[in-house]
Amino acid sequence: LVGSEMCIRDRSNERIRISNLVKEKETILNMFGGIGTFSIIIAKHKKVNKVYNVDLNPYCYELALENVKLNKLEGIVIPILGDVREVIEEKLKGLADRVLMPYPAEAKNFFSYALEGLKDEGGIIHYYSEVRAKDKGEALERGEKEVYELLSKVKRGEILNKKILREVGPRVYHLVFDLSIVK
Repeated sequence: LVGSEMCIRDRSNERIRISNLVKEKETILNMFGGIGTFSIIIAKHKKVNKVYNVDLNPYCYELALENVKLNKLEGIVIPILGDVREVIEEKLKGLADRVLMPYPAEAKNFFSYALEGLKDEGGIIHYYSEVRAKDKGEALERGEKEVYELLSKVKRGEILNKKILREVGPRVYHLVFDLSIVK
Protein backbone atom coordinates (compact mmCIF):
# COMPACT_ATOMS: atom_id res chain seq x y z
CA LEU A 1 0.00 0.00 0.00
CA VAL A 2 1.23 3.45 -0.88
CA GLY A 3 1.83 5.49 2.26
CA SER A 4 1.72 2.45 4.55
CA GLU A 5 5.10 3.33 6.05
CA MET A 6 3.08 5.91 8.03
CA CYS A 7 1.13 3.10 9.68
CA ILE A 8 2.05 1.44 12.93
CA ARG A 9 3.26 -2.12 12.31
CA ASP A 10 1.52 -3.77 15.26
CA ARG A 11 -1.87 -2.74 13.87
CA SER A 12 -1.48 -5.25 11.03
CA ASN A 13 -2.66 -8.10 13.28
CA GLU A 14 -5.70 -6.01 14.21
CA ARG A 15 -6.53 -5.42 10.54
CA ILE A 16 -6.42 -9.15 9.82
CA ARG A 17 -8.49 -9.86 12.95
CA ILE A 18 -11.19 -7.46 11.80
CA SER A 19 -11.18 -8.81 8.24
CA ASN A 20 -11.68 -12.33 9.65
CA LEU A 21 -14.81 -11.13 11.50
CA VAL A 22 -16.42 -9.62 8.39
CA LYS A 23 -19.09 -11.69 6.68
CA GLU A 24 -19.70 -11.86 2.94
CA LYS A 25 -21.90 -9.17 1.38
CA GLU A 26 -21.51 -6.78 4.31
CA THR A 27 -21.45 -3.04 3.80
CA ILE A 28 -18.75 -1.46 5.94
CA LEU A 29 -18.17 2.11 7.05
CA ASN A 30 -14.59 2.95 8.04
CA MET A 31 -15.12 6.30 9.76
CA PHE A 32 -11.48 7.39 9.90
CA GLY A 33 -10.17 5.42 6.94
CA GLY A 34 -6.89 7.20 6.28
CA ILE A 35 -5.04 5.71 3.32
CA GLY A 36 -7.44 2.77 3.21
CA THR A 37 -5.41 0.10 4.95
CA PHE A 38 -8.24 -1.46 6.99
CA SER A 39 -10.67 -1.06 4.09
CA ILE A 40 -8.40 -2.64 1.48
CA ILE A 41 -7.39 -5.57 3.68
CA ILE A 42 -11.05 -6.30 4.38
CA ALA A 43 -12.00 -6.08 0.70
CA LYS A 44 -9.05 -8.27 -0.34
CA HIS A 45 -9.97 -11.01 2.17
CA LYS A 46 -13.78 -10.98 1.97
CA LYS A 47 -16.42 -10.58 -0.74
CA VAL A 48 -18.03 -7.49 0.72
CA ASN A 49 -20.70 -5.33 -0.83
CA LYS A 50 -18.94 -1.99 -0.27
CA VAL A 51 -16.40 -0.46 2.09
CA TYR A 52 -16.80 3.30 2.55
CA ASN A 53 -13.44 4.77 3.57
CA VAL A 54 -14.05 8.27 4.93
CA ASP A 55 -11.26 10.67 5.86
CA LEU A 56 -10.92 14.42 6.32
CA ASN A 57 -7.26 14.60 5.26
CA PRO A 58 -6.90 15.31 1.49
CA TYR A 59 -3.46 13.67 1.37
CA CYS A 60 -4.79 10.45 2.92
CA TYR A 61 -7.78 10.58 0.57
CA GLU A 62 -5.50 10.82 -2.50
CA LEU A 63 -3.40 7.90 -1.23
CA ALA A 64 -6.57 5.89 -0.57
CA LEU A 65 -7.68 6.49 -4.17
CA GLU A 66 -4.28 5.31 -5.40
CA ASN A 67 -4.31 2.25 -3.11
CA VAL A 68 -7.78 1.28 -4.30
CA LYS A 69 -6.59 1.48 -7.91
CA LEU A 70 -3.37 -0.46 -7.22
CA ASN A 71 -5.39 -3.21 -5.53
CA LYS A 72 -8.05 -3.28 -8.28
CA LEU A 73 -10.86 -2.56 -5.81
CA GLU A 74 -12.61 0.28 -7.66
CA GLY A 75 -16.33 0.17 -6.97
CA ILE A 76 -15.83 -1.92 -3.82
CA VAL A 77 -13.69 0.35 -1.62
CA ILE A 78 -15.09 3.87 -1.95
CA PRO A 79 -12.81 6.62 -0.60
CA ILE A 80 -14.74 9.70 0.48
CA LEU A 81 -13.10 13.01 1.38
CA GLY A 82 -14.90 14.88 4.12
CA ASP A 83 -15.87 15.26 7.75
CA VAL A 84 -17.34 11.89 8.70
CA ARG A 85 -20.18 13.57 10.62
CA GLU A 86 -21.37 15.37 7.50
CA VAL A 87 -20.70 12.42 5.19
CA ILE A 88 -22.84 10.10 7.32
CA GLU A 89 -25.65 12.65 7.59
CA GLU A 90 -25.65 13.41 3.84
CA LYS A 91 -24.70 10.09 2.19
CA LEU A 92 -24.22 7.08 4.45
CA LYS A 93 -26.96 7.15 7.07
CA GLY A 94 -28.32 3.66 7.77
CA LEU A 95 -26.15 1.84 5.21
CA ALA A 96 -23.59 -0.14 7.21
CA ASP A 97 -23.67 -3.62 8.67
CA ARG A 98 -20.35 -2.88 10.38
CA VAL A 99 -18.64 0.36 11.44
CA LEU A 100 -14.95 0.79 12.23
CA MET A 101 -13.87 3.66 14.48
CA PRO A 102 -10.03 3.45 14.44
CA TYR A 103 -9.37 6.87 16.02
CA PRO A 104 -8.88 6.04 19.71
CA ALA A 105 -8.32 9.59 20.92
CA GLU A 106 -11.67 10.89 19.61
CA ALA A 107 -13.94 7.90 18.99
CA LYS A 108 -16.11 8.67 22.01
CA ASN A 109 -17.11 11.99 20.43
CA PHE A 110 -18.21 10.25 17.22
CA PHE A 111 -20.17 7.28 18.64
CA SER A 112 -23.58 8.77 17.84
CA TYR A 113 -22.50 9.08 14.19
CA ALA A 114 -21.37 5.45 14.15
CA LEU A 115 -24.87 4.52 15.34
CA GLU A 116 -26.39 6.63 12.54
CA GLY A 117 -24.21 4.86 10.00
CA LEU A 118 -25.52 1.43 11.04
CA LYS A 119 -28.56 -0.09 9.36
CA ASP A 120 -31.90 0.41 11.13
CA GLU A 121 -31.74 -3.02 12.76
CA GLY A 122 -28.22 -2.37 14.06
CA GLY A 123 -24.96 -4.19 13.46
CA ILE A 124 -21.38 -4.31 14.70
CA ILE A 125 -19.20 -1.41 15.80
CA HIS A 126 -15.46 -1.80 16.34
CA TYR A 127 -14.84 0.94 18.89
CA TYR A 128 -11.24 1.98 19.53
CA SER A 129 -10.52 3.87 22.73
CA GLU A 130 -7.61 5.61 24.39
CA VAL A 131 -7.51 5.23 28.17
CA ARG A 132 -5.18 6.56 30.84
CA ALA A 133 -4.66 4.09 33.67
CA LYS A 134 -2.02 2.81 36.08
CA ASP A 135 -2.02 -0.68 34.51
CA LYS A 136 -3.74 -2.89 31.92
CA GLY A 137 -6.40 -4.11 34.34
CA GLU A 138 -7.46 -0.58 35.21
CA ALA A 139 -7.32 0.38 31.52
CA LEU A 140 -9.83 -2.35 30.65
CA GLU A 141 -12.09 -1.35 33.55
CA ARG A 142 -12.09 2.30 32.49
CA GLY A 143 -12.61 1.36 28.86
CA GLU A 144 -15.58 -0.87 29.76
CA LYS A 145 -17.13 1.89 31.84
CA GLU A 146 -16.84 4.27 28.88
CA VAL A 147 -18.38 1.70 26.52
CA TYR A 148 -21.29 0.91 28.85
CA GLU A 149 -22.09 4.63 29.07
CA LEU A 150 -22.19 4.76 25.27
CA LEU A 151 -24.29 1.59 25.05
CA SER A 152 -26.90 3.14 27.34
CA LYS A 153 -28.00 5.12 24.24
CA VAL A 154 -29.10 2.03 22.29
CA LYS A 155 -31.97 -0.43 22.62
CA ARG A 156 -29.61 -3.34 23.19
CA GLY A 157 -25.85 -3.48 23.06
CA GLU A 158 -23.24 -5.91 24.22
CA ILE A 159 -19.49 -6.25 24.23
CA LEU A 160 -18.54 -9.24 22.08
CA ASN A 161 -14.80 -8.86 22.58
CA LYS A 162 -12.38 -6.49 24.29
CA LYS A 163 -8.66 -6.22 23.92
CA ILE A 164 -5.73 -4.00 24.81
CA LEU A 165 -3.93 -3.28 21.55
CA ARG A 166 -0.86 -1.53 22.94
CA GLU A 167 0.54 0.95 25.41
CA VAL A 168 1.19 4.15 23.46
CA GLY A 169 2.75 6.18 26.23
CA PRO A 170 3.34 6.02 29.95
CA ARG A 171 0.04 4.69 31.33
CA VAL A 172 -1.84 5.40 28.08
CA TYR A 173 -3.46 2.38 26.41
CA HIS A 174 -5.25 1.81 23.12
CA LEU A 175 -8.14 -0.63 23.43
CA VAL A 176 -10.68 -2.13 21.04
CA PHE A 177 -14.22 -3.22 21.84
CA ASP A 178 -16.28 -5.21 19.35
CA LEU A 179 -19.89 -4.22 19.99
CA SER A 180 -23.13 -5.80 18.88
CA ILE A 181 -25.78 -3.09 18.57
CA VAL A 182 -29.56 -3.20 18.26
CA LYS A 183 -30.82 0.36 17.73
